[in-house]
Amino acid sequence: FGDSVHMMRDIVASSIRMYGDDHPRTLKSIDSLAQFLCYSGHLTESLQFHKKAWEGFRGLESHGPNHKDTLLALRHLGAVQWRFFRFDESALLCDQALEGLSHCNDVEDEILFTKEDIALALAGSKNNPKRARALMVEVLERRKVIWGDEHPYTLFAELNFGRVEHGIGEY
Repeated sequence: FGDSVHMMRDIVASSIRMYGDDHPRTLKSIDSLAQFLCYSGHLTESLQFHKKAWEGFRGLESHGPNHKDTLLALRHLGAVQWRFFRFDESALLCDQALEGLSHCNDVEDEILFTKEDIALALAGSKNNPKRARALMVEVLERRKVIWGDEHPYTLFAELNFGRVEHGIGEY
């Protein structure tokens, strides 16, 4: 991920030069950089950039708190909280994102990813294990219908189902 992080930093810098700090394209680049940082283990920096993207989208007149981009940035912020073992905060942020996404169009994949994030957070906190398991069952079944048994999204959901089962003590 090292080269990808470097390239994303360049993209963010270029977006800022071309569009300015608060343009939706710049904020999407910042959110993408934050995801690369998270995957490469730079969690503190990732958290800072996810927060910047979410706050930036929320402040845009064209977006506001209920726009798909804002809600996805909120979900990403919640997901990185999980990696800090802040399970309750992660579940809360992802639940807020899920509520908003449920009113958006063409976001089924994002909703499924959000439900996975909530399930993982609930399993980590040991709060509401029934909901954690039910969410993962729903995600896994839906992924199989949409993508089939061998699609990476389905396989990833199977992996996370195992993580949830282990986290709630049923594995």
